[in-house]
Amino acid sequence: MVSHGVPRPSAPALPKSSAAQAKERAQIEKYRSLEDSVRQRMRDKDFSHETYTLILALLGMNPEYYTVWNWRRILLGDYFTKEAGKNGVLSEGCTEGQKEISLLINEDLQSTLPLLKQTPKCYWIWNHRLWLLRTATEMLPSQMAAALWETELGLVGKMLSLDNRNFHGWGYRRLAVAELEKLRDTSMTESEWAYTTDMVKRDLSNFSAWHRRSELLPKVISDRGDDKRNEILEKEFEWVTTALWTDPADQSLWFYHSFLLDFVGPDKQEDHHFVKKELDNLREMKDEGEMSKYLFLALLQCCDLQGHVEEDERREWITTLQKIDPLRKGRWDDMQ
Repeated sequence: MVSHGVPRPSAPALPKSSAAQAKERAQIEKYRSLEDSVRQRMRDKDFSHETYTLILALLGMNPEYYTVWNWRRILLGDYFTKEAGKNGVLSEGCTEGQKEISLLINEDLQSTLPLLKQTPKCYWIWNHRLWLLRTATEMLPSQMAAALWETELGLVGKMLSLDNRNFHGWGYRRLAVAELEKLRDTSMTESEWAYTTDMVKRDLSNFSAWHRRSELLPKVISDRGDDKRNEILEKEFEWVTTALWTDPADQSLWFYHSFLLDFVGPDKQEDHHFVKKELDNLREMKDEGEMSKYLFLALLQCCDLQGHVEEDERREWITTLQKIDPLRKGRWDDMQ
């Protein structure tokens, strides 16, 4: 595996045939001609459907061209403004203009799907989709806007099923859920909690899923009631601790374990049993020969939360950290 900062040797370029060179020149000429045409049309404020079609073609050749995405939004914004003036009311409970805007937004969302399949991590595509959906929230009845956001949530779900650790996808999902909760005036905490459960079961090393779970836990406890708090926390500690016995080197598991310890904290007397139980579990793991630095950090975290521990034992753990992670020796020295 090539290290960071080390130049990667490139293979010598193979000579291209005359036919390949001619084809490449033709593609470059086509691209430049298309770019010049779109640029001139935008200068002339030609926001016709033909300009829109040319913009789609240009982005199909280069989806990373963010200026063209801006032009696309300028053009669409002009369309939306014109349609918003149509006030005739339809049986669906919206105006003629809102119906047309909804169709335009949906059509434009659909047109970006081939680009997403081609370059799923292109920021400009996702930024554009987000702009379309937020425009829907601003200009359409909540029911119509919610339907578009619901479809988007399904798309992100498919994306994460293919790349379950993509933190951009997880961040986008949070945005979609937050918008749907506002539009529907209802909580999606339980459905998102179930989603993270499923994603973690598929891959215990999914840091993004554990992180999302840490965001949801306070809401789950609040929604279910304080009488369910201990039961929920018991299950979470049991789940992550069991996983740690399986893979004690997994940082994502230690992250969530550390979060749970901080969540119960030293403030509530009734939470002390959680810290004590985890301290016993961690000591047992250490006695079994586990030498992960995260284990010793967790032991020290429990000590700080519990407020008392044998000093000899604490010094032993810090000394072990100094040995297994000498690059951070200064940090461990400060903990003495």
